[in-house]
Amino acid sequence: MNRHESDFIRNIVEDVLVKLGPKCLYRPEHLVGIDSHVDNIIALLRIVTDESRIVGIHGSSFLSNVSEHSKALNGLVRLQNQLLCDTLKTKNIVKINNVDRGMISITERLCYKIVLVVLDDVDNEYQVKALVGENRFGPGSVIMVTSRNEHLLT
Repeated sequence: MNRHESDFIRNIVEDVLVKLGPKCLYRPEHLVGIDSHVDNIIALLRIVTDESRIVGIHGSSFLSNVSEHSKALNGLVRLQNQLLCDTLKTKNIVKINNVDRGMISITERLCYKIVLVVLDDVDNEYQVKALVGENRFGPGSVIMVTSRNEHLLT
């Protein structure tokens, strides 16, 4: 298959997903083959050493400068779109036109996915609610928030 064919197939898949609309898919309780990967990452993080180390993680979402981007017109909506695209590893599947629809789309699309999301430089609770909310992702997901406002993190 050449590059043109793979792009064509990707476009068909994205078009079908848009037409089907958001749905949560069943995720089995015991995923085959995932435990060894999780154990490897945990082992890497637990190693005590005097040296620096880098741990690479694929399939996560890093939303930088949330407070700055949120101030722009439809900034939170753009961040919601980025979160969906990053975690679903695709281009714009859902056309989000307002923050409330974005919250629903994130919940519907990611409710059974295990994700790692990093929100950088958050300055208010509404930003956190709009992007990650409560119980929006599958069990085992990790959400990290950085903020200059210590009160926001408690």
